[in-house]
Amino acid sequence: MIPSVVLYAIAVALAILLAACVVLAYILTAQPAARPAAPPPAAPPPQKQQAAGSGETGGSQKPQRGAGAAAPSEAREPQITDVKVYTFTPEVLRKCGVGSAAWYYYFNITVERFTAGDPVYPTHFRALTPEGPGDLNYPSHPAILEEYYFPRYNESSLNRTGVINVYAGLQSSVQLDITYIEYRGRQYRISDSNKFFVVCIGKGILLKTDNTILRPLHMPQWSLGLLPADRRYTIVVYLPRGRYEVRGPSGVAVEQQVVEGGRNVTVVLRFDNKPLAYDELVIEFRKAG
Repeated sequence: MIPSVVLYAIAVALAILLAACVVLAYILTAQPAARPAAPPPAAPPPQKQQAAGSGETGGSQKPQRGAGAAAPSEAREPQITDVKVYTFTPEVLRKCGVGSAAWYYYFNITVERFTAGDPVYPTHFRALTPEGPGDLNYPSHPAILEEYYFPRYNESSLNRTGVINVYAGLQSSVQLDITYIEYRGRQYRISDSNKFFVVCIGKGILLKTDNTILRPLHMPQWSLGLLPADRRYTIVVYLPRGRYEVRGPSGVAVEQQVVEGGRNVTVVLRFDNKPLAYDELVIEFRKAG
């Protein structure tokens, strides 16, 4: 039989062991589970180097627009970039059979337009003169509109943006000194180098050499009618062998004053910037010594 002292010692040992197990269980359940360590932050991507003198920035970030800067889509006002004006005197018009005692002015106005809806009708333009303003209109003079160098206003060709040409006319009972064109509240000064007179050739061109009439190989479109004085005009003719001096009437400059015959010869003419009128334009080829 086990003595009571031994049983008491065993009971104490079991009590101590049980207490130790309880304390260990408490420690394990009270401690939170360990979290895995967070990975280190990723390194930022390398910045794109900005080229010297370029407007490109690194990445896809767009530069901030400064306060007060205009938006890229903001519409721009149309503006006149050039004006040419051609003067038809009453004498020139009568010589070409128009029979008008009035002065007529034809305008070729170059406009840069950024919005197709901006109006460019001739009635939106005004000619400014010391005598007062004059409202432009559609070119309507019959004799002028039949000519190659003075186109009609064509609205269908102006339904676009960019650089366009507007053709307009103005008739006056007196001569005008047109200095400015006004369009949508803005004024454009017409330089003297852009003002031209118009020449009339009545019956046509006559080419002569030693009292012999020559037949042009190329009869130009400008052989009759109203011609602007700011152009160069050509005639092609066959000349017999020899050396010729080329002469035109007063007011006509001939670029080739001496030509060689025995072949087709091209003659280039230019009119003085004056209101010239010819019943017949005679160009002579005289044998040179």
